[in-house]
Amino acid sequence: MSVRHTGEVLKVHIRKGCLSMLKVRSIVLLSVAVSLLGMGCGGSEAETEPTETVEAVVIPECEGTELTFNQTSTNVYAGVGSGGYVILQGVAERAGDSDWMVVEMIAGKGGPMNVGQYYIDESSVEDVRGLDIRYSVGCDAQGSCQKTYRAKYGSVLVRPFGNRQGDQVGTTLDSVHLVEVSVDTDGYQVVEGGETLCANNLRVEGEVPMGQGGPQRIDAYAETSGECVTDGTGRGLGHNVGNLEFETCAGTTVNLHDLYCGAGDRAVWFATSAMWCGPCLYRDPLYYDLAMKNDTMDFYVVLGQDSNGGTDGMAAECTQGFGIERVAGIGAVPPENVLLDPNWNDSDWLMNNYGSRTIPYGRVLNGKNMRYIWTDYANDGSIVLLEQALQEAMGSSTMVGWEQLLANEEAL
Repeated sequence: MSVRHTGEVLKVHIRKGCLSMLKVRSIVLLSVAVSLLGMGCGGSEAETEPTETVEAVVIPECEGTELTFNQTSTNVYAGVGSGGYVILQGVAERAGDSDWMVVEMIAGKGGPMNVGQYYIDESSVEDVRGLDIRYSVGCDAQGSCQKTYRAKYGSVLVRPFGNRQGDQVGTTLDSVHLVEVSVDTDGYQVVEGGETLCANNLRVEGEVPMGQGGPQRIDAYAETSGECVTDGTGRGLGHNVGNLEFETCAGTTVNLHDLYCGAGDRAVWFATSAMWCGPCLYRDPLYYDLAMKNDTMDFYVVLGQDSNGGTDGMAAECTQGFGIERVAGIGAVPPENVLLDPNWNDSDWLMNNYGSRTIPYGRVLNGKNMRYIWTDYANDGSIVLLEQALQEAMGSSTMVGWEQLLANEEAL
């Protein structure tokens, strides 16, 4: 993947008393002048300050068909897992179908997570990208599209940026070359002799909706007890959570206060999941694998629905555990670590889910006093990331296997 930020590639010349603008094909390079002695721009080389030059980005002129995209709505998907991501899906409705312009930013793959100017080059046209632009035409309600194009070159201005609920996020595409690709299980392949489209000054923007995106910023409860409190001190971050007791898929009962209270620092990590949730089935085994590598971490699946979206079949469907082996050697979460919680009623009642409308979402507690430290949809601005929350609950900055977890997630 090749994504470059303007801070690394913009060519800047600082000269006495001068201000000029130079356009190299589709990328504008600024020569910024500083008047030190009131001198004009006509001075000789001896009259100028040394010039600092950084490699310039040059994007070839697009020779394809100019793209007209009349966006009628935008879907925004955002989150904070593995560093964060934002996916903008601009939709242009047509009679019977629609066209989609998708801008995808994934931090874990090197994509942007801030305001700035970014670039794509052809070296990654068939590869995994942290910043990706795709255009699909004639898409039906099931997501099947007549043609798909992917950016070969391009400039993307990200402004504004946000991945929390209610945040505005927008991108402006300029000099973006979109080449026709085929899509299969192996990824993207450029169609030989396929069509090329050009996107210039094309805007895709929207708002991160409730139930999506990064966490709300809240003030955590400041009077946490050093010991467990049977009925709890509240449901929010910083509170001591009340006693949690669940039946497991192994047919046993787990009382979490009895198991953990007073036993020292320990990360107790919950993943809210369902048998119909594909990402849950793929990822939860990776999280359990991480927990098994650390003596002061335990991981539980909180199973709320069966494969049909009901609750009657949960116990029968999870007798062999939860999850699908997608990474060699990492199998299902064992049934004794799968907690039955129909429609997540008990866990959501005892631990505020902060408005989440979708699964999966995670929570981390410190077992010694059942202090609620972190969830995907809220944080106190101090403990923001899952990695930080696990370390805080463990009472240690040392955690075995985190980098391998990120690599395993990348491999999915």
